[in-house]
Amino acid sequence: MKIDQAKCIGCGTCAAECFYNRIVMENHKAKLLDFSCWNCEHCVGICPVGAITEDAETMKQVVEYDEKTFHVEPQNLLNLIKLRRSMRMYKDEPVDEETLLHLLEAGRYSPNGSNRQILRYIILKDTLPQIRDAAIEAFYAVLQRNDPEEINRVYAGNIGYNDFWKTAYPAYKEQGVDSLFYNAPAVILAVAPRDDLSMMDAGIATSNISLLAEASGLGTCYIAFLQMACEADPSILKQMGIADDESLLAVLAIGKPAIRYHRTVPRKELRVDIR
Repeated sequence: MKIDQAKCIGCGTCAAECFYNRIVMENHKAKLLDFSCWNCEHCVGICPVGAITEDAETMKQVVEYDEKTFHVEPQNLLNLIKLRRSMRMYKDEPVDEETLLHLLEAGRYSPNGSNRQILRYIILKDTLPQIRDAAIEAFYAVLQRNDPEEINRVYAGNIGYNDFWKTAYPAYKEQGVDSLFYNAPAVILAVAPRDDLSMMDAGIATSNISLLAEASGLGTCYIAFLQMACEADPSILKQMGIADDESLLAVLAIGKPAIRYHRTVPRKELRVDIR
């Protein structure tokens, strides 16, 4: 990080915004103190004259604000959120790698605890059939063992899921019905080192990825079943390239929808307590 003293107009906005107090005002100019910060880089974005920068390669990512390309009508955004549904019917068409990487940019720029930016992503495409088979076999093994404690642990208390796989497993084996990924052509995994805060990071990131997918004409569905399958058979984690010291935090199936929704759907009344 560096401050171009010739450009700096001494407005003090960067110093006031710096949560870690790394920037101070000296002789009506902004000055960087020599200690570590969270690298939130708010100062890069907030400086009205662009006096604060990083190295040239990093600054290539920076986009100047333009109302025509940045502004989103609030009601349109809310309508997009309302229209987005969990998609369980996909076209038999691939989603190209360029599109998937573009969607992950929404995750990369999402808010995250202490600006650690520790999430990483795995895209399942070619390995999807073998992961699907391993996960569904894991549910069958739980059925076979019929251990109430294991059933409760694997399904996080939702023991009715065990009954679901009593019919879903034979449907998969005999008819090829995919009740896990719904024949989606790709699945995005959000992974992080074992950490209490990273669960929220993954939820925010995949939510943004899902909304960008919706805006791009794609459908998504959160697949908690895969996490449950890994609870039943931890070897699936290694098959997906997840290390022993990492956690699988979110699973998002993605593909081109085979159906479309013509309207939003009702929700329960808003429950809010203002004090």
